[in-house]
Amino acid sequence: MTRNNAVILFFIAFVISLFVFCRPTKQINASKDSPYLNHNDTVAYLGSEACRGCHLDKFETFSHTGMGESFGVATPQKSKSIIDEFTLIFDSINNFYYKPYWQNDSLMLFEFRLENGDTIYKRTEHIKYIIGSGHHTNSHIYEKNGYLYQAPVTFYTQDEIWDFAPGFSDGYNNRFSRFIGRECMTCHNSFCEQPKGAENKFDWVADGIGCERCHGPGEVHVKLKTSGEVIDTSKYVDYSIVNPSKLDRVAQMNVCQRCHVQGIAVLNEGKTHYDFKPGQQLDTFVNIFIPRYEGANTKFIMASQADRLMQSACYKNSEMTCISCHNPHISTRVTAIETFNAKCMNCHGTNQDDNCSLSLEARNEKDNNCSGCHMPESPSIDIPHVTVTDHLIRIQPSAKEIAKEETFSYLDNVLANDTDPAIMALGYLSFYDKFTPEPALLDSVNYYLKQQSKIPAKKKEALVWYNFIIQNFEAINKATNNNSFITKDPWTNYRIGEALKSINENKGAEQYLKSAVDLEPYNLDFQNKYGALLMKVNKVNEAKETFNFILKENDHHISALTNQGFVYVSIGEISKGEQLYDKALQLNPDYIPAILNKVGVAFVKKDKAKAKNGLNKILKINPNHQQAKQLLKELNRL
Repeated sequence: MTRNNAVILFFIAFVISLFVFCRPTKQINASKDSPYLNHNDTVAYLGSEACRGCHLDKFETFSHTGMGESFGVATPQKSKSIIDEFTLIFDSINNFYYKPYWQNDSLMLFEFRLENGDTIYKRTEHIKYIIGSGHHTNSHIYEKNGYLYQAPVTFYTQDEIWDFAPGFSDGYNNRFSRFIGRECMTCHNSFCEQPKGAENKFDWVADGIGCERCHGPGEVHVKLKTSGEVIDTSKYVDYSIVNPSKLDRVAQMNVCQRCHVQGIAVLNEGKTHYDFKPGQQLDTFVNIFIPRYEGANTKFIMASQADRLMQSACYKNSEMTCISCHNPHISTRVTAIETFNAKCMNCHGTNQDDNCSLSLEARNEKDNNCSGCHMPESPSIDIPHVTVTDHLIRIQPSAKEIAKEETFSYLDNVLANDTDPAIMALGYLSFYDKFTPEPALLDSVNYYLKQQSKIPAKKKEALVWYNFIIQNFEAINKATNNNSFITKDPWTNYRIGEALKSINENKGAEQYLKSAVDLEPYNLDFQNKYGALLMKVNKVNEAKETFNFILKENDHHISALTNQGFVYVSIGEISKGEQLYDKALQLNPDYIPAILNKVGVAFVKKDKAKAKNGLNKILKINPNHQQAKQLLKELNRL
């Protein structure tokens, strides 16, 4: 290209940029609670490419940080995994093998089962995305029509091994059914686009955490800068965009805490995981609970760096924040350890003889590495095969102290000192339901439910959830007999509906399950439960339509395939029903409801051998299945 042509092209690009950014726009005003223009709800997110032109240096280095590489399409370039002919993961409890492999540039996961050396079951899925930068892990996401699910295997880069994804081992293998939903994505990625009422369906998925996660939406900033506005940021704050370094200490820490205090999140009334913008008060949107343990305080969740830091004497006795030591635009992998040690010396002085209790010889053995000694690499309690820097800066406990068992003490809301009892109850319920089903946690729930709450809607949610867990369905029925019991929370409606269905209060159950579906129409499990109830009350055509919707959205929904099969069998289309049962079992050969329904068809056809074979298969999967035992007895009497 000639120089003249290059100039012409540059001029054309410049004119186009004026057309895009300098056209007349509506006036953007700061919100009533904030001076920042981009806190206004009308300001759009543009994506990091909009920042690149003016901030190329930061854009280039940030793209190689853990945040910048947090999410992406699964390609050989993105993947940090090592795959060879010996790569194989075996689930000895559920008897499934997993073999990842590359098919050209596509990452595939082959699930299979062997019997006497023969493959008796197989399923292959395309891995669409990799979640995780590869600093510690690459986890994998399977996608169906925009619905995202975590695949069962992860590559752990520090140990260079494949193993089950966190939470999938020891009999908890969810295979291809664990949601990757709003809460997961809003920390592991930039904000994505979802249809209204979706949990794990996405219309558009970003490619890694971007600039706007820490600076807020960029539309107004870009428009003002390209229209010629200039602000001397060495003297003044540019309120068109958030610069975290200009925030007060609490607000600055809130930016990091949004994702680096991982725990049990309980949203405030009317808030979503998308609402918080940097510079706002995080505790007005969400409560984050961290489990505390008695003992040496060595147990911590991997992404809890901000919480660990805030427990440190260094933090408590200074004005330090995360960015006192970290440049968020530069990866820690390319930051020299001397840079971090120099930060220590800024406060503790350069004469280590006055500041370190170790002998000179011992210090030399550790390369005079302050941060390595006081912030060691430690395992986390939630991610196997991973060590991370423990940001609790301290003299390390002795081996004797560490050897003592650490026992759970309480849940701590790290964002607020004064927490409403209903929010506390929801924190304990979530911890029980999602992580640790210990009965003592329910005692704490019961305690907080007896306290006076200022948030009636949240107390209703907690009461329903608590009684749902302990299966006190009559208590839920009694509470909802009054028409004043109205909730906008889809999960509360779902739990009420399922509770009422369990005690055959089908009219009420239908009302509440329909409400759950109306609030979250793309939650296919809600739809499936609603369809099952419609079948129960003999609304066959409506049930059929519901299951059709589910299978149009995701034709791998195993329970919906089975339920739709039952619909067809019930209206006499037995062959079509059996085809759906078989498709469900092709996806999960151990899915007992589908096997049981096939047994029912065998009974109708008077095929005793087929029925017996199916019942024995169920009892092999679950030797305590009472219905299968009873049916087998009846079959043997025939």
